[in-house]
Amino acid sequence: MALGAVGSAAADKYSWEEVPSPTGSTIYGAVQTQEGPYAVGSSGDVFARRVDGWEMVLDDGPTTQSNPLRACDVTSDGRNLWFAGGSGVVGQYDVFDEQLTDYSAPKGKTSTWEAVAAAGSAGSEFVGLANGSGEFLPGTKNDQGGMNWGTVVKPGGGSSIKGMDFLDKQVGYVCDTNAKVYETTDGGKSWTTIGIDGGSVGLYGIAAVSRDRIYVTGGDGSIFRYNGAVWTKTDAGGTALLDIEFEAGEGLASGGSGNLYEYRDREGWSKEDTPMSATLRGVALDPTSTFPDVAVGSSGTIIERGLYTASEPKDNELIVDGSKGSDERVKYRVSVDGATEGVPNTTEDTDEVDSDVLDGSVVTGRVRGGLDRYRFSGSITDFTVTSGSPAEIYVVVNGDVIDVTDGTN
Repeated sequence: MALGAVGSAAADKYSWEEVPSPTGSTIYGAVQTQEGPYAVGSSGDVFARRVDGWEMVLDDGPTTQSNPLRACDVTSDGRNLWFAGGSGVVGQYDVFDEQLTDYSAPKGKTSTWEAVAAAGSAGSEFVGLANGSGEFLPGTKNDQGGMNWGTVVKPGGGSSIKGMDFLDKQVGYVCDTNAKVYETTDGGKSWTTIGIDGGSVGLYGIAAVSRDRIYVTGGDGSIFRYNGAVWTKTDAGGTALLDIEFEAGEGLASGGSGNLYEYRDREGWSKEDTPMSATLRGVALDPTSTFPDVAVGSSGTIIERGLYTASEPKDNELIVDGSKGSDERVKYRVSVDGATEGVPNTTEDTDEVDSDVLDGSVVTGRVRGGLDRYRFSGSITDFTVTSGSPAEIYVVVNGDVIDVTDGTN
């Protein structure tokens, strides 16, 4: 199957842009949490995306020995960030309380962990670890905050496990450099080979959407999909694809030479335009548009698509006042380059307000005889009256009346 040349709504609205990075060293993985994107990398570094950019929140790893962190994942509720890497280091960072817990060298294992997966809510989560010797170690958080580690097993023949993803605490998947994919349905106690028959390429990233929808990425630029019975192959490009993620029908796969591929339901895979050529080793998607999508990689590279709207101060006020005219209903659409939020109306003669916030930056509404009030960050980029007469309303921004008599501004 060849790569399609399709676009996406996200790609049409936003482009990928390189942003300032707090490091010049390799960043190996990224994930979305309830507090926004986090990433991990060389020297035990952990980074967080704040409203004003990226910052380092941990600079020497859970053991303070600066061992590289090779992989990360987050609990189902987005609270506990798990990461693992060199010399058996394993750590958990509560992104809400900003507290680190060290779980390094579980079961005495001190080789490099190449993959980590978390499932379940913070405080009772299941965690899986896999290393370069093809070993898998499961663990479950206990009531005292410690981890009950299980038995080390080898899902396959000992090839390095590079990718892992769990649907829940029981069902999970790993892929290795011997072109094999394995499934467990008992929390990692036993494993079954589900592919890839005839495969000859190392596998690096894996994303499990459901038991009959699994994606893995290969060292030759291939993307494989499993439908519960057979595997199909998409040739995305000639460079290795190292990570893949799916959220709400959208997928991202990243790899060498700055290559990034997007998947949209009913559209397929398309190559994204990226502003650099560094190897991209990790991706994280936010389908809610609360935080930007991110991709991270070599030389501290961080690229983003979309806006950070979660905690932006919304210090500007917009009022659409319909009390000026003859009780005519006027519909409008407002776009800002920041974020919006509604403010409850206090006037008694307002018509029922029908407003939608799209992507956090677009509001559509209607007003008749009363007023709508919003707060927003950034600047208004467009105001359009979509139905009715502009002469029937006042538009007030931070106390100043804006002229929209031609229907736009």
